[in-house]
Amino acid sequence: MKLVGREVVTGANAQFVLGHQVSRGKASRNWSIQYTWRGRQRTQSLKTRIKRLAMQRLHEIDRQLGDGDPDRPNGEATIADIIDTYMHMLRARGRAVTTIRKYGQIGKTLIAWANEECITRAIDFHEPEFWRFAKMLADMGNTERTRYTKLIFLKQIWKHAQKVKLIPTNELAGIHVDKPVPEQQPCFTPGQVVAILNQADPFHRQVFSFLAYAGLRFGELRDLTWSQIKLDHGTQGVIELRRGGSGDRTKGRRLRRIHIHPKLREVIDQIPSSGPGDRVFEAPASTRYPEGGGPLKERRLLNTLKRVCRECGFKNPEQYCLHTFRHGFASMCAMANLSHKYALAWMGHRSSDVLDMYIEMYDSVAEEAIAGLDYEMAASNERPEKVTRRSTPSDNVRGKRRQKRRSRSPANKPARRWKVTSSKRNADDS
Repeated sequence: MKLVGREVVTGANAQFVLGHQVSRGKASRNWSIQYTWRGRQRTQSLKTRIKRLAMQRLHEIDRQLGDGDPDRPNGEATIADIIDTYMHMLRARGRAVTTIRKYGQIGKTLIAWANEECITRAIDFHEPEFWRFAKMLADMGNTERTRYTKLIFLKQIWKHAQKVKLIPTNELAGIHVDKPVPEQQPCFTPGQVVAILNQADPFHRQVFSFLAYAGLRFGELRDLTWSQIKLDHGTQGVIELRRGGSGDRTKGRRLRRIHIHPKLREVIDQIPSSGPGDRVFEAPASTRYPEGGGPLKERRLLNTLKRVCRECGFKNPEQYCLHTFRHGFASMCAMANLSHKYALAWMGHRSSDVLDMYIEMYDSVAEEAIAGLDYEMAASNERPEKVTRRSTPSDNVRGKRRQKRRSRSPANKPARRWKVTSSKRNADDS
């Protein structure tokens, strides 16, 4: 890299060249240095336009050269330091508020446990401490899935700390954490969905119809506006989801189009529409919104769903939640033998592995599938296998001899062609 405005500065451990880097024929306004360390020339930007600060940073690098390696961290960063650095990076990248809050709580738990174990520096946290922290989470009653999330968060923190050179090495890089098996989730059967829609009052019947026939998440239903419902697209229309997750976006962070089911179109036609920017559903009047018009509350809607499930006589009604409608929607897609392409597009998943977690086989469908395995019918349609004897070398010799004899037999000889003489040909012509 060429420097312009060069100025030689002699340090205690190396000789530096101070100047400005040139890129595409244009000189940078920030100061940079060039020096040789361990037989290799290095160019480093000082990231300042002020020469006084540039000289200070130059002498700091010279001091680090005397200590050993300027690129090697000193290892004095604490666990709190690397957590704060990682959280700052997440905020700068615009991660969701709920994600920041969740990761911040995990960081506080780790710092509190490390203080009890008298572990301050990040380089003192090795694999034994990692698994002791995992055992502490298990003793606290965290599920296997929750422990997996928190332990992966730890690995990400140490990886980022090494990347930004807060620690010399990542002691957690070689640790493998087994991904837990997805837990069995409750799923509405088609009969249960019909019973819920018949039992609910008119307002909640409309709300539950959107969850059942479109597979929406609660946040997507809460933020659904009339501008996102395009009734002039296709036969029944489509729903274009743009909001409903953290950060005023969907959970998948991209636009999702869901074709409207004919049953859902009947429900939409019954809802009085207002302005394009208004919500499709508004919560009833409350203390905060005496005249109504507020967003739906997840807790209130969940309590209503559990009450309806009890009135329908479902077994263990407390196990069901609003997300159970989404499980049932995915299962209905599988039951109807729909292509994964449509199911992934409607539910907003990029991988079929995530979709498979939602699919639930109904007992009646499973019984019909297992009853279709009929060995007797398959055996009757099976062609008899032709039994052949394995040939031996002697068989090959016999076969060659037999073929040779057949070639010598009169029957295999070609018919003799009689030669017609000229006298006979003349006689025939006459």
